[in-house]
Amino acid sequence: MAYLTVADIERELSLDFSATTEPTDTEISEFITQVEAELNGVLASVGVTVPVFSTSSPYSYAMIRQAATFGVCARVLGAYTGIATEEAPREAAYWQRYRDFLDQIKEDPAILFDASFGSSDVRVDGITDSDDEYHEAYFEMDMEF
Repeated sequence: MAYLTVADIERELSLDFSATTEPTDTEISEFITQVEAELNGVLASVGVTVPVFSTSSPYSYAMIRQAATFGVCARVLGAYTGIATEEAPREAAYWQRYRDFLDQIKEDPAILFDASFGSSDVRVDGITDSDDEYHEAYFEMDMEF
């Protein structure tokens, strides 16, 4: 299940890609796969059921699709500009938007309000309440000794 196609990236950047451009359309397809894999990994780590589908979670799907667009466009612009000594402003803006989305998801996955979440509670360290390593707290704030 892909969130994006090469045509989506061409439309966003107002550029056309083919087998003879730099990057090629095949390379852009690889960028899409890599960015989507990273997004799905981050989503899964905070308990979101992946992939997110447009039919069952249209708002979350739209947000994830937009974030994927940011990440792929940053990769494409980096490859397009070649051996530049620093990021072009447009590339940097796409990277920042992509990183901001990842940070928001890690901080508060509930922004994906219509997404499906797994049945177990996933903590920040990735341990769920069904893991052998999970233990209830031994002490509470209001306990007296």
